[in-house]
Amino acid sequence: MGVGRVQGEKHMRLFYIGQVEEVYLNKPAKYGIKIVLCCDTTTYYMVDGTPYLSKKTPTEGQAAADYFVKTVTKSIHGSNRSVTTDNWFTNIPLADELLKPPYNLTTVGTIRLNSKGVPKDLGNKKERPVGSSMFLFDKEKTLVSYKPKANKVVVLQSTMHSGMNLNPDTKKPEIIHTYNSTKGAVDTLDKMCGDMSCSRKTRRWPLCVFYGIMNIAFVNSYVIYCMNNIRLGNKPMNRKSFMKELCQQLTEPHMRTHLQTPNLRRNTRMQICEILGIPMTPEMPQDQGHEDRASTAQQLYDT
Repeated sequence: MGVGRVQGEKHMRLFYIGQVEEVYLNKPAKYGIKIVLCCDTTTYYMVDGTPYLSKKTPTEGQAAADYFVKTVTKSIHGSNRSVTTDNWFTNIPLADELLKPPYNLTTVGTIRLNSKGVPKDLGNKKERPVGSSMFLFDKEKTLVSYKPKANKVVVLQSTMHSGMNLNPDTKKPEIIHTYNSTKGAVDTLDKMCGDMSCSRKTRRWPLCVFYGIMNIAFVNSYVIYCMNNIRLGNKPMNRKSFMKELCQQLTEPHMRTHLQTPNLRRNTRMQICEILGIPMTPEMPQDQGHEDRASTAQQLYDT
């Protein structure tokens, strides 16, 4: 099976102030709205996403993990790509189903020891030396149990790999190296959104979701901009300069329309002209509102 760009799938949380159902005491955002995202692991481009609504999620009779994986990967179904998931999503029945049409997707991810189809022997910690690996094969599926520390065992499932391939330098299974190199896409996107964010504190969750959509759109637009310039052989500008230029272009139509307001204050008009780089001309509508209001107030006072 051919494998294209690997996709990563994980959660992202949008922070807002208000009543919420989800609380995460060990996460940077202690509470908020959970969004399940699918991102490209090379460029961190957000491919698709859907909100997690706890028990209210319309899973159509499927397990929640299966529903989310199939939903956020809908745009890449049939593309022979590989999907990297964490242990909340990974399970053996789903891996089997994704191999078949119309999905045609391979999977790599950590899997819980109590997951259906995982032998208990893979979780044996005491009788194995540190750095040892155990492999289990079933048709297209591969399970590997790796012991990195004395009291820790990591189990991964893959339909992308076959054979007991170990990295010659680290002696770790190649499945682990593939997972480690592709697992951080959503976390990186979340960090990029936090580094340059338009979000503000709010008690309205629809506004919080809108801020999140805008932040993701900023990252996606920068990815497209960089890819287009690299393809043409041009050097793209850095992200900070791109964000400034993007904000300028998004607000310029509104500022030009605002300049036509007859009673616009002079200092506001001067600021807009300075931002747009255009001189103030006598033909522009003048700010007569302040003088008219002052004259009317004086007349009322005299009477």
